[in-house]
Amino acid sequence: MPTITIKNIDNEGRGQAMFEGHDYRVRGAFPGDEVEVQVERIFKFHNIWASKAKRFVKKGPHHIKRSCSHTRPCPACPLHDANLELEQQVKRDRIINALKEQGINFEVSPVVPHPNRLGYRQKVKLMVGGGPGDLKLGVYVPYSHKFKEAGDCPHVNPAINQAVKELMPIFNNYRVEGLQAIILRAGQDGVAGIFVTTQAIPEVAWEKISLLSAKERIQDQKSNSLLGGVVGKIKGPGKIRSLEDGQLVDPEAFCQTDPAQAQRLYELVADFLWQGEGRYVDAFAGVGGFSKALLKKGACEITAIESNPVCKESLEALELSCQRRLASSSIASSILDPSLRWDDNTLGLVLDPPKKGLMDEAEAYASTGAKRVALVSCDPKSMAQDLKILLKHGYKVQKIIPVDLFGATPAVETVVLLER
Repeated sequence: MPTITIKNIDNEGRGQAMFEGHDYRVRGAFPGDEVEVQVERIFKFHNIWASKAKRFVKKGPHHIKRSCSHTRPCPACPLHDANLELEQQVKRDRIINALKEQGINFEVSPVVPHPNRLGYRQKVKLMVGGGPGDLKLGVYVPYSHKFKEAGDCPHVNPAINQAVKELMPIFNNYRVEGLQAIILRAGQDGVAGIFVTTQAIPEVAWEKISLLSAKERIQDQKSNSLLGGVVGKIKGPGKIRSLEDGQLVDPEAFCQTDPAQAQRLYELVADFLWQGEGRYVDAFAGVGGFSKALLKKGACEITAIESNPVCKESLEALELSCQRRLASSSIASSILDPSLRWDDNTLGLVLDPPKKGLMDEAEAYASTGAKRVALVSCDPKSMAQDLKILLKHGYKVQKIIPVDLFGATPAVETVVLLER
């Protein structure tokens, strides 16, 4: 096993150093570490030797005390024992580098820090490893099929960790087979669970599950989507009260990882977009977080664009509950919906697309004529690609703000505020 000195850190939170002509990327190591590494996979075309820290000869200045019981390094929380300075540097550098790749030179603000790195994750997706009678929950090491147990994470809402402790003995005592993954979401009244499996969970085990709500997702082994397949058994309410504000939502609906930081994100965007009563468009609206923040500013007209049927149900419920503050409202499935109208009366536009970005819809959104735009993205590369198109259509960047919604990871939410 080679011993190397880590010089840099990459976009995935891995220590980086050149050694004997090879580019080593080391999970669990940070700049300044002198570390013995174990090579996990070699990418010959890129000359990258993906490795993990096996033994520290000397630790650099960026380590803090671990609060996790699992062995390091963790595939899900690569910056768990990194200090705040390094974590924020990784997040901000990811944005700066993505902008440079697109030829965009604009100052990136300091990262809006995470309010609490521990106990914040309100929703988790855990894969199932092991066999009947010895099932374990965890995640896979990047670029491999290696399973890493992670069923008691300090960054996860404590109610979810408790639910895991109660569920696993049930599944193992009854030797449940076919279980592929478990999705757990914390709500104000308890935890909801979605059980992805290739065969029905036996009734005797199902009856023992004491979550607020539970749903089977039975799917073919070839399915690539955790929420694919058919719905099997259901128990408990179909909707739960969200931790963000108590809105009734389907547990399968999208939610931001951290409910407290999500509220700050919504308010930041609403404060910029708000120009008084008028028309605002919330694209890729989810369950309406940005719409609600705008409505708190005053009465206005809201048009939400959302294609996911689960999220649309929540938007329709929101529409009914906010009638006093809505001058008018509508819900469309895409920007191509013929019912949508675009004119100079559109004061603000929120763009919060999935990780892949706006893609072939970017030109259409950039041509809407909205006076102010907030581009919100969880992927710096797709953000920079979308921003380049908005700039081409005459928008000017006012601010680029990184928001830390994902403590202990390199992931970052970027908010780009633009105006014509």
